[in-house]
This record gives sequence, C-alpha cells and structure tokens, in this order.
Amino acid sequence: ESIKWQQEKLEDVQELCETFQKNDNLRMNVMSERLEEYRRMAREDHQILSDKSAQSRAERNQEIMDALSKLNGALDKRINEVGIKKNIGIISDRIFAFAKGLDQEELKLFEKNPNERKGKWNNILTLKNSAVLNKYNFIFNNDKLTLFLRNKKLLSIEVTQQADYQEISNKILELETSLKPPLALMKNEIFPFFDTSLSKKIGFTNSISLLNIQSIIDFENKINNKVEPSIFRGNIYIDGIKPWAEREWLGKVITINDVNFKVEKNIPRCVAINLKPQSDDNSIDLLQLLKKTYNHFDMGIFLTALDDGEISIGNSIKL
Repeated sequence: ESIKWQQEKLEDVQELCETFQKNDNLRMNVMSERLEEYRRMAREDHQILSDKSAQSRAERNQEIMDALSKLNGALDKRINEVGIKKNIGIISDRIFAFAKGLDQEELKLFEKNPNERKGKWNNILTLKNSAVLNKYNFIFNNDKLTLFLRNKKLLSIEVTQQADYQEISNKILELETSLKPPLALMKNEIFPFFDTSLSKKIGFTNSISLLNIQSIIDFENKINNKVEPSIFRGNIYIDGIKPWAEREWLGKVITINDVNFKVEKNIPRCVAINLKPQSDDNSIDLLQLLKKTYNHFDMGIFLTALDDGEISIGNSIKL
C-alpha cells in the first residue's frame, strides 16, 4: 500500500510538473511572440526614420552638388577660357584693388589714372606689404565680388553698388587689425591694378604674365625643394619647351589661338613668392634661392596684348 501511495504521489507530481511545463511553454511562446512583434515594430520604425534621414541627406547633398556645379561651371569657364582685350590684357584680371592711406581726392586719382600710381607701392595692398592677405581669396562673378577665407565665404557685395565697396573694406579691417584705415576698394577695367601699372622701371602699364612649367621644375630640382607654381601667380602657364627658353623670346611676338602678344620683359620677383599658398608662412626664402641659383630674381615673362580674342587651355603657341 505504501508503494502504491508513493506511486500515486509520483504520478501527481509528474502531472503537476507537466502542467507547469505546459504553462511555462505557453508563457515562453507568448513572450517570444511579443518580443518578435516588438522587434518587427522597431525595425519598421527604424526603417521609416532611416528613409526620412536618407531622403533629407540626399536632398541636402543634391543642393550642395547643384551649388557646386553652378560655381564650378562659372570657374571652369573663367579658368579654361579667357577673353583678351587689346592693350589691356585678360578681361577682368586685377580690376579690383585696395588703396590705403589715401583721402577721397587722392583715391580718385589713384583709381582712375595709372600715372598717379607710379612708385606708390605703399598706397595699395599687396602681398609684399600685407602678407596676411594671402589666406584670403576673391571670386568675381555676375557683378558680385565674394570674399573667402580658406574656402569659407565671408561676404559678397554687388559691384554695381558703390555703397557696398566700403562694406568689404571694413570687413578686411575687422579681420586683420594689423591693417590700418583708411582702406578703400577700387575698380578700373581700362587700367587694372597690375604691378606694371605701379612700377617706375617698366615702360608699359597693362600686362599678362606667362610662366614656363619646365623653368619652375628646373628651379625646384636645383634647390631640392617642392615649388608650387601658383606662388608665382601667373596668368598663363605653358609646357613643352626647355627650361628658361621663354627668356629667349624677349622683343618677339607670339601667337596663341590667333591672338598676338608682344613679349616685353622678364618678370622680376619680390618677397611675395616666399609665401606658401593660402597662408602667411614665408619660412622658405625662394627669392634668395632664385638669386643664388641663377644670379637673377626672374621667373616668367610679361606680355602685352596686340589683339582682341580668346585663349583656352590646350592652345599652342606660335613664334
């Protein structure tokens, strides 16, 4: 009887365990189903948010790409193809400059009459006397002059509005306390502010600068130091001739895309070439290295335009 009783109790316990097991399995199934439902809902919510975020990012990226495309289109046309004006040079080149230390009457004369500029280097902002300018850039497009600091847009003015000129001058003074007022933006399309319009030693006013890439490469090889062609701030860069062969062209006429140019003289360089692009770092004295290496300070040649026309990247030069 005792064994029978124990057997019955054991069966009761087994039945109870089976019941608990069934209930546990049921609870586990319910919990598993609910967990899977939560996961599905979370995935759906995440996908919705991702889609919205991706769409927002895609729209913003497209806005940026559209803006860059417009800007690059304008810059490509400006850089790859330029207009030439007889006796002036490249259209819109160096037509703006900042005068300093001049009263209103002196400013008008300096701006309009190149003869009033001769020898007055200290009355115009240049990299030679204001190295801080090297980290700035200006873009002139569609009658707008825009000031950039290391590719960050700072200010844009309408050049047709004379009242806006002082705004950009004030911005420069605000950013660079080493510069002192008065500072005034000038514009002259007939007599741009070329170095040749300021020098007393040069017998012509308007000019175009041409540099030979092979001459620059020869220079950097001899000094064993990388030289950025952009530090010479040339208008035209050419390749395919021997180093320094351009110095043999003085007094001759060269032709680019049916536009004739007279080769006037070698370009004497100043301390501005010591400045690394987009910075005021002048730790390498390239000017003295030029003198030490070649016994002159020249790099490039000055041209004057004899015809109207256009020139483009890829044009050949005829002597």
